[in-house]
Amino acid sequence: MKRSLIALSVAAAVLAPAAEAAPKVYGKINITAESYEKDPATGAKTNQTLVNSNASRFGLKGEDELTATLSAVYQIEWEVSLDNASTVTAAKAGEDGSKVKAGTDLKPRNRYLGLKSSEYGTVKIGQYDSYMKLAEGKVDLFNDYVLGDIEFTVAGQDRVTDVIGYESPKFSGFQVNTMVQGNDATSRGGSSSSVTFADEEMGLYAAVAYNKGLVGKSAIGATKDRDAMRAVVSYKLGDVTLAGLYHTAENTVDGTEEEQGYLVSGAYAIDDENTFKVQYSAGERDDKAIAGIADRTMLSVGLDHHFTKKTKVFAFYTTRDEEQKDVTKNYDESSIAVGMEHSF
Repeated sequence: MKRSLIALSVAAAVLAPAAEAAPKVYGKINITAESYEKDPATGAKTNQTLVNSNASRFGLKGEDELTATLSAVYQIEWEVSLDNASTVTAAKAGEDGSKVKAGTDLKPRNRYLGLKSSEYGTVKIGQYDSYMKLAEGKVDLFNDYVLGDIEFTVAGQDRVTDVIGYESPKFSGFQVNTMVQGNDATSRGGSSSSVTFADEEMGLYAAVAYNKGLVGKSAIGATKDRDAMRAVVSYKLGDVTLAGLYHTAENTVDGTEEEQGYLVSGAYAIDDENTFKVQYSAGERDDKAIAGIADRTMLSVGLDHHFTKKTKVFAFYTTRDEEQKDVTKNYDESSIAVGMEHSF
């Protein structure tokens, strides 16, 4: 009798349909109160007190087993403006083709559906961050902040529409990723690829990435078809993490525009709860069509205090400036901010 019951149990387990895991609800809320100042070359100086929702978001993601080695993977994510008139929404509108304006609550972010094989890697279809953007890893210590994110000085921070992407399994810390963009009125068949290496024990992260003819956003110009290259490295030694990024891009529509930028950052874990961080980045754009050169620089210094892994309070200071051949367009701006972030 016992043998019969065991046999029936084994047969039921073999014949049972693949498990369907419930989707995970996740997100983060990041909000700051800021004292902001802008000093243009011409016109009056601006002084404001702002509340900014810094890429606060929520989403659903999951992985459902189809066979012993194959799963369906998916993600749907939105940015949410906590104050319903956030500067972040206005500043970053259009990076993924959306038409979000200040005063709009929701903005689409990464969303895709795909298949994941434990042996051969993952294929994803939809809209999500280019592999050049993802190659930055965690070197941008002020990522997502309205004043502080490297997209002010460095091109290639794109969320790409109409793409099919492939991510290889990891081999001894190495991973190969590539995506191809569709060809329609807004996307013209470009590609984005990267090779990354990560070793937590060594404290080392490195990546190289290349875009070919991708419809991408410039840091100091308009959105155009671009060829671009990026190199990234980060090294953690004890309580100190040092990182650097270099990026170069060229307009492939008419070849009149070139852009390059770089970033260096450092973080020091004072103790288990407090981290001091500093970051400097610079970018230059040479537009031969208008005989103009624009330079941007940005410096940020901050302190994070972690209550838990999910919740922190922080303060930072950012100053940045732009200089153009037309000096009347030059300006300096700065912000002192205090804020809080909670992830779930």
